Amino acid sequence: RSTPPSDPVLQGALRATGEVGALVATWRRAPGQALARLHAVVAADAAEPGALGRPASELAARRLHALGALLAAPTDASALVVAAVVHGEVASLPAFTWGSGVVARTAGRLVLVSRGMDRQSLLAPEIGHLELRDEYASALRAYADGDVGTWVRHCASAVTAAARDALAVCEALRRG
Repeated sequence: RSTPPSDPVLQGALRATGEVGALVATWRRAPGQALARLHAVVAADAAEPGALGRPASELAARRLHALGALLAAPTDASALVVAAVVHGEVASLPAFTWGSGVVARTAGRLVLVSRGMDRQSLLAPEIGHLELRDEYASALRAYADGDVGTWVRHCASAVTAAARDALAVCEALRRG
């Protein structure tokens, strides 16, 4: 609420959130393409046109390719765990020259929607990450250092906070 509406991060986040529904099918068959599209809409006002949708480095390109291969493989992992890994990989690289955090958080949300945990896209895990912002940075550093468990627990807490918030909104709407 304190961020000016013209802020490029806010504008990018709003555009990315608007893309989630349209990208579900793309995510399922070509997650790298969906990430590139997310970056293009997130960074449209802030990055050089030639950088839109392109990994920030050769290392980022290799890791994003490996992430895509991992996502294509069958898994029994829960949507929450997969969302945490996607978010952690994209954010910790950083994957793109600008806006990797917004892309990462939106991609995490996209995983929750595409894997059926949040079919209607009612959850906003970003609310939980904001509520837990002091923990967010240290948990992301832990992920980058190989401590996936700390990061997954943080992401679970963020989704729990988002669910609490969504329930409060639904109850307020029901009350009129």
